[in-house]
Amino acid sequence: MGQEKAPSSSPAAKTGGSIHSDNSLAQQLHAGRLPKGAPVEEYKDFILVGSWFKKAKNKSFFRTVKKGIDMLERLPPAMVDRAHLIKHIVYLPPSPERGKVGHLANIVGVFTHENDETPGYLAIYKDMRFSAPYLIAASIVGNSHHAADHEEIRYLTRRLKGGNDDETDHQARLARIKAKVDQSDKKAFLAQKCVIMRESLEIYRIFKIDPKHAKTLLRELRNRNCPS
Repeated sequence: MGQEKAPSSSPAAKTGGSIHSDNSLAQQLHAGRLPKGAPVEEYKDFILVGSWFKKAKNKSFFRTVKKGIDMLERLPPAMVDRAHLIKHIVYLPPSPERGKVGHLANIVGVFTHENDETPGYLAIYKDMRFSAPYLIAASIVGNSHHAADHEEIRYLTRRLKGGNDDETDHQARLARIKAKVDQSDKKAFLAQKCVIMRESLEIYRIFKIDPKHAKTLLRELRNRNCPS
């Protein structure tokens, strides 16, 4: 689903939205290079990158993520279209090799990027042996909001570097999006959080998931004063 906190080694671990990382994985993926020992499979326009950690159970990752991607086809077209803004899905399960992490309880995946020009990727932090396909589907859809923000930031950054007649407007749009992403505009950030939770609730209903999960989301929506 959405994001709460990233690995504490990340400089943006506190953002709670899309994560800005100081490693070069996003740039490697963009250049078509993979970490040594990482298995990769293409599936329905997604590129799935297994873990290169020694004890990672990649079979569980590929099996569960593929089933989650299959489930996307049962969702509304707008969700499906936005989901495909995410290209790479990378498995980074719990491991000493992942490094020190912050609070990741109940977090399946986090949209991660490294700068305003390179595409990001969806990092799967949850051990897939203890996950479920519907959680993958909900995580892809939820994180696609952050992917959409990042794609707009990339677009505006390119336009501003190229120079154009709409520079003032583009600078203002860029500032608004970045303020939402880094939570300096808390109202916009929380509004997006509410949208993601409502979509997750819709996904659970479509997939007829255990009602207790929907009740938990409904309670959180009320606690955050999200509009119904």
